[in-house]
Amino acid sequence: TQYCLQVPAEKYNLDFLYELIKNIDYDVIDRTEPLVTMAEAVVKSSLDGDAVKRLFVKFKDFILNIEVPSDKVYVLSHLYVHLVKMKYEDSIVTFIKSELDKTWDIIDVPWLKLAVGYGLTRRFAKASVPDAEEMIQKTQKLKETSLMSSASSISAYVESLDLYSHSLGLLIRSGLCEDHHLSEFDDI
Repeated sequence: TQYCLQVPAEKYNLDFLYELIKNIDYDVIDRTEPLVTMAEAVVKSSLDGDAVKRLFVKFKDFILNIEVPSDKVYVLSHLYVHLVKMKYEDSIVTFIKSELDKTWDIIDVPWLKLAVGYGLTRRFAKASVPDAEEMIQKTQKLKETSLMSSASSISAYVESLDLYSHSLGLLIRSGLCEDHHLSEFDDI
């Protein structure tokens, strides 16, 4: 990570950076942070499309093996947006977009998927209005069909379950409820 922060993306020694990241082998999730930092540096750089393509090809296996889908989407989206802004035409752009879409689709926590979807919309809007419109439509559709579509609704649900279990425990310990009273809570 420090290398990516200290050296401008235009001056990255890709072989050296590759070895640094490859040597993070105790816990491969630790490879995510330098990849995120690298992607953020690319967006702020003046790298042309060919340079970004070389970078992606070099680090492709690391990027595609990021374990946390939202982190993987973050890295891929930065590279994609930079290439689209550069009006770079190559199959690599289509590949990155396809991987990005597949990864967003597998995020299984609704509120997180919504947050990532809105983040993608903002990022895409800087480079491609059609991509931004597509993502906002997918995100809005998800929001409409998700019961627990925000962190606050999940928090309220968890709090209500805690209150329910605490109250039920008090009723049982105090002997104020009988079995037929408990059956009323079976559907919750």
